[in-house]
Amino acid sequence: MQYAFICLALWLFAAPPMAWASDINPIWRANVDAASANSVEYGGNGKTLLVAGVRGEITLWTVGEAKPRLRYLGSAPGILAARFADGGRTVAALGQWDRKLWRWQAATAAPLPAIDLGSVIGADELPIRFDVDDTGMLGFVASHVALHLIALDGRAPPRRIAAPEAERPLRGAALAPDGLSVCAIDAKSRIHCYRTGNGQLIASLTYELDEGLQSVALSRDGGLAAGNAKGYIARWKSATGGFIGTAGPGEIASPANAVATFPSRVFVAVGRYDGRIFVFSPDLANRAPIIELLGAKSPVKMIAINAAGQLAAAAGQELVVWDVATELARRGAKP
Repeated sequence: MQYAFICLALWLFAAPPMAWASDINPIWRANVDAASANSVEYGGNGKTLLVAGVRGEITLWTVGEAKPRLRYLGSAPGILAARFADGGRTVAALGQWDRKLWRWQAATAAPLPAIDLGSVIGADELPIRFDVDDTGMLGFVASHVALHLIALDGRAPPRRIAAPEAERPLRGAALAPDGLSVCAIDAKSRIHCYRTGNGQLIASLTYELDEGLQSVALSRDGGLAAGNAKGYIARWKSATGGFIGTAGPGEIASPANAVATFPSRVFVAVGRYDGRIFVFSPDLANRAPIIELLGAKSPVKMIAINAAGQLAAAAGQELVVWDVATELARRGAKP
């Protein structure tokens, strides 16, 4: 095992230097009027952005405009994330401290009855992730203890995935876009993936350099990517395994706070604590990024990518957008 680890380390760090990534500047940025923006998501038209702030500010922006289109009012401070639900007709936001699912009509910001999850998420649980699948009907809440599935239409009771294989506390988690699986990172940097239908374990994934995994994303083609505390990423073909490799900027280390995949091909974007964002090719060619996105001035909390290849980042008090598709097209690729 020691010999294999040394060989892998040499393969990662002693490779010949590669051509550096192309740099891209933002096409738009806005101050979101929040102490810190926790989450960002594109609307179905790819032109609007839903942003949630840690003090409870939830706003809808149109890319290119100086002020938000709508403000969703009434929630308590401590919003973990906001997501479009019910086919984009509603907005749902999870309160990290009050354990309430706050809801509004997306088009008018008219409030809807909140869903109290206090009986579902225990008082000893700290929510660390909130997401909604592509149908907009399945909500996913991960705490540092367990994984929870919420039927947003209220037609089925909440379900808990106990994840007994995972060492607590859980560090990160993700819901597959199709809502069929979830994955969680445990305290030993192992990734455990489960079926949402019955909570059954699909696989537990590890690799030699998995120290400090803290963010994970599942792509629409079933692939999986994870980022670690040094800003490196690892890729698997699916939640069942098929390890592709690792990649990183190969310089100053900074934690990978956010990992996201592009909608069509599985280009991987990594947002770091130092505000830098890198894009990697699907096969992690050369084990180095192909694009660096410049201009984020604060730690990147979350990344969102639309079908046109625009990438938005929530970073501190700012919302920043880049046009990645143009650079990918120059390279003969599609986002």
